[in-house]
Amino acid sequence: MAHGVNYRLLRDAVGRNLHHRRQRRHLLESLYTDAQAVPFVPRSRLAQGRHEAQLDERRATERVYRAMNPIRPGTGAGPHRVERRRGFARLDFSEDRRGEGMAEVSRVGMLTGGGDAPGLNGVIRAVTMKSIEDYGYEVAGIRRGWKGLLDPESDSVQPLGVDDVRYILQEGGTMLLSSRTNPYKNEGDAEKVVKNLKEFDIDALVAIGGDDTLGVAKRLYDDFGVQIVGCPKTIDNDLSATDTTFGYDTAVSIATEAIDRVRTTARSHERIIVVEVMGRHAGWITWGAGLASAANVTLIPEVEPDLEAITDLFKKRAERGEKWGIVAVSEGVTFSEDFVTQTEEKDEFGHVRLGGVGEGLAGELKERTGIDTRHVVLGHLQRGGTPTAFDRILSTRYGLRAAEAVKNGEWGQMVALRGNDIVTVSLDEATAETKTVPDDLYRALQTFFG
Repeated sequence: MAHGVNYRLLRDAVGRNLHHRRQRRHLLESLYTDAQAVPFVPRSRLAQGRHEAQLDERRATERVYRAMNPIRPGTGAGPHRVERRRGFARLDFSEDRRGEGMAEVSRVGMLTGGGDAPGLNGVIRAVTMKSIEDYGYEVAGIRRGWKGLLDPESDSVQPLGVDDVRYILQEGGTMLLSSRTNPYKNEGDAEKVVKNLKEFDIDALVAIGGDDTLGVAKRLYDDFGVQIVGCPKTIDNDLSATDTTFGYDTAVSIATEAIDRVRTTARSHERIIVVEVMGRHAGWITWGAGLASAANVTLIPEVEPDLEAITDLFKKRAERGEKWGIVAVSEGVTFSEDFVTQTEEKDEFGHVRLGGVGEGLAGELKERTGIDTRHVVLGHLQRGGTPTAFDRILSTRYGLRAAEAVKNGEWGQMVALRGNDIVTVSLDEATAETKTVPDDLYRALQTFFG
């Protein structure tokens, strides 16, 4: 059902003698509940006649519903009573609906936090279209992540309609903008976020992000009961409880292509080229790109590098007449107890800006092997550009399931990929630990070193 009333179902419910009164009541109750929220569409895009028709449909459904479900004496309500206060909706269930966990929602908010990833717009598109077309919700985009709720600007809330998102699937980045704002950094900031959610009349929130963004989502749910659903986003693929995150496939594909391209230069000039790839604590991108591009050596944060073994490998290659090679290295690889960083400054979640391990390793290999060695830093190239078909499909499936989770009242949950199914898992489980590359996968990769 798109907007208003599905008259075929309504006619079936009223015109036919349904043998089960409970079946008839639940069907009409669903129609009535859906009709309570007329989708938000900017008035400039909505002809007045269509708007009045939607209202007529809503009133017609309500009349039929009330006729078949009269108010019970002493209750002041039909099958359920909705208690609507400013802020989050609360539903007072009767005995017929108790335990179903369905919460009243009229307006869904959505934000993207942390680093951008290919596929973000796919989630935004799917959540928006599913929420409006199937459930009749209004959808509001929160611009600049948690910053849009902590320190709102005049454009922090962006009403979203179907036409706004229909053709954004192939675009990289996020149309809602992003930030690394942490509402739990300073005392009292989380309360401001909750207050502004109420001020913006947002009944439920879809938070799209990685471990930092979803960590905030978990705390807002635990501390304030915010009606929130998480969606896993990170090119690093390091979120627990999901087989993979959208953005990862694109990032690996970009890194693989980059290594393929520098290989021809390395071979032509008889050089070792060290390619620095993103990955702070988890080396999934480097592992995938190293395997897919047949890098001669791949180094990830999970495994301590052995400089002696790497030096010996390239010396043996030189003896065979191959005075060149490719090393793929994660930015989070350390040769001591500390990360190699660009600056000592930290973001609001306490992360330093990594960078420089590729340059340091290149210098070390040149000195040890005597082979001319250069380095390349892929950096933000891995985040940008058009998402792969895989990430477009995965992000769309995540967005559809997130909208369904809102409809079902699955608060404090994150959508996740398990096998070929999109399921929901608790935000507790999703943010409990960083998912790293297991030893057996790295050992399999070592088969191809040399």
